[in-house]
Amino acid sequence: MKFSVFLFLFFLFLSNGISAQIILKGKVVDENNQPLSSASVTLSYKNSNSILAYSITDKNGAYQLNWNGNADSIKITVYALNFARKELIIPFISATLDFSLTPQPLVLKEVKVQQPPVWQRKDTINYNISEFKQPQDRVIGDIIARLPGIEVTSGGQIKYNGKPINKYYIEGLDLLEDRYGIANNNIPAGSVDKVQ
Repeated sequence: MKFSVFLFLFFLFLSNGISAQIILKGKVVDENNQPLSSASVTLSYKNSNSILAYSITDKNGAYQLNWNGNADSIKITVYALNFARKELIIPFISATLDFSLTPQPLVLKEVKVQQPPVWQRKDTINYNISEFKQPQDRVIGDIIARLPGIEVTSGGQIKYNGKPINKYYIEGLDLLEDRYGIANNNIPAGSVDKVQ
């Protein structure tokens, strides 16, 4: 008797742990019955958003989902860029399901792109002059004196991190050799957008 009860409980435990495989397949189209490629089709438990299986539609809008599991019902979610998401809860059986999605434009939030005041690319440090410019600045030398890491001596010499610079390029050319005080005191502050 004990053996048969044990055997009965063992088979009951085993049957509850067995999972079945379901196969869901079908087609995803738009409202004009045109196939939608690259649409996502996901499978999850009906009260969860955790994805158990997924598929991406091919160029004909076809998909196929295979899942080994056990549930009384499951949720199928279909979505594509610029189309409204569609969800369907179905019993846990293999089926052929076709979906028709309606257009829904994707509205993006406003994005503001700002250049940082100082940035480095390889061994070059770049200063965005508009971030350091003040209303009273007349010439570029007024701004250069305020740049972080740069010091302008009373004699007009420019030092970076305590070391004097040896080249002063304007538009990629060393026109002034070591007489860069001429440029600092004569180039209008509004004419320069970046110092490197």
